[in-house]
Amino acid sequence: MGKPEWKFFSSTYMPRKHYLIYRDDTLGIQMQVVTKRKWILFRGKEKTYFFIDGDKRTFRSEKRLLRAYSKMKGESTTPDSGLFASIFGKTTLLPRGH
Repeated sequence: MGKPEWKFFSSTYMPRKHYLIYRDDTLGIQMQVVTKRKWILFRGKEKTYFFIDGDKRTFRSEKRLLRAYSKMKGESTTPDSGLFASIFGKTTLLPRGH
């Protein structure tokens, strides 16, 4: 399995926020980019959230999303094998909660 192929799904403008949603339907994952708008012409800070279909958790990085996805699918999450090796190469996993 390789890196997710994010495809544009939807864009929604609200009075104070803008939502961009991207999906990878083959993996069943979603990326949501939320931008707070301070003024009509000025962009605010952007935050990105990741989700797995059927999982209640919210992830703040693609790396954590893919680690959780690998655990759900029963794949190894060591840095030198499986999904991590194919996407990030040799990396160091952060302790839980960091």
